[in-house]
Amino acid sequence: MEHIHKQKKYQPEMLADKSVLALINATNNVLATELNNLSVKKDLPEDLVATLQKNIFFFSGFKAHHELEEASRLLQSDDGGFKPFEKFYQDVKAIDNTYNRNYLKAEYNFATASTQMAVKWKEWEKSADRYDLQYRTAGDDRVREEHRELDGITLPMTDPFWNEYFPPNGWNCRCTAVRVRKGKYPTSDSDDAIQKGKNCTAKPKQQIFRFNPGKQERIFPEKHPYFPKGCGNCDYKLSYDKDNPNCQACIRLIKSLQKFIIDKDKKKTESIVKSKKKQINAYNGMPIQGKNFDSGKITVLRRSLQDVFEHAIEDDNIRNFIKNFNYEDLKSMKFKGWAPNRPYPKNHPKFDPENPDKLKHENDTEYFNYYTIKIEGREYWVNVKLHKNYGEVLYTIEKDKPNDLIKGHKKK
Repeated sequence: MEHIHKQKKYQPEMLADKSVLALINATNNVLATELNNLSVKKDLPEDLVATLQKNIFFFSGFKAHHELEEASRLLQSDDGGFKPFEKFYQDVKAIDNTYNRNYLKAEYNFATASTQMAVKWKEWEKSADRYDLQYRTAGDDRVREEHRELDGITLPMTDPFWNEYFPPNGWNCRCTAVRVRKGKYPTSDSDDAIQKGKNCTAKPKQQIFRFNPGKQERIFPEKHPYFPKGCGNCDYKLSYDKDNPNCQACIRLIKSLQKFIIDKDKKKTESIVKSKKKQINAYNGMPIQGKNFDSGKITVLRRSLQDVFEHAIEDDNIRNFIKNFNYEDLKSMKFKGWAPNRPYPKNHPKFDPENPDKLKHENDTEYFNYYTIKIEGREYWVNVKLHKNYGEVLYTIEKDKPNDLIKGHKKK
């Protein structure tokens, strides 16, 4: 709110601002709690987690967009000027209470239930022909009467009833679905079940819940009022209209989502690197024999994996290569040449203007060998140190061919 007040306005472009992103990320972290828990416990497919996470992030982003639009309308005072911050802050407290307490509690409960049911659906799809699904309420006196009408409905997974009335079917809905053996319970009449589902979600504000989170792979319904109207089932790539604030918001959220996913993957990769480093001998490293290697052997040190990670942290392919790192993969490398040890570049924090020719690795490296390797179908350049103690040592993996590459083997 301080940021909005300082700018004296809110515009969709501000969704990329640091303080606004902090609001989006805070909301996202709350709503993604169950997804993060289940992705660890159940080892969910990465593509499913990414799709569901995307939906939660966009929901959080458009929630912030609506919240800040509403707050910006309180910036001006009755005389046409701008309110002092303390007055503005008091006025927006009600918005904060509405969006970040009342709404957020219901949204968290819905996200938790919707995530659980989406994961169950994806698991059940593998054996859909062996079981029926049965709708069940919480079975207590808090169950809404219209939900109670759905209790016990038993139908195959392929029945159209589950396309729109798979739980949860409303805010704070505690209903669930369970698998039952075919023939154990009588099959319900599909048309009657669908009519009960329509009755359960008959009010205009209830109709947004007519979706299946597992089948559609989304946690929040497409027609939720936070999401822009008229965008259909697009993959959050609107028919761009520069005058449409929702389009402006969406463009910023797409960029923020990409950064969010990369940052999250960086943390995951870093954790994997730490685990893999422990498997490497702290003193001798991991030697790999290969007929393509200049010396016949390349050593992977604990520091090697850290160096590869730090030098290529922004590259998706290299992060995936590190996460699934197999020492045998290095044997496919092809020798291309060598390069001399280099001085520190001028933009490096250790560059010394009084000693500009100081070599970056003068204490441990004689020169560098370069190999190429295919990662995700693309050619990358593997930089290998000629270490004074270990011989050839894995150092970095780079996208571009080095400018100072000298073809052939360095004469020793």
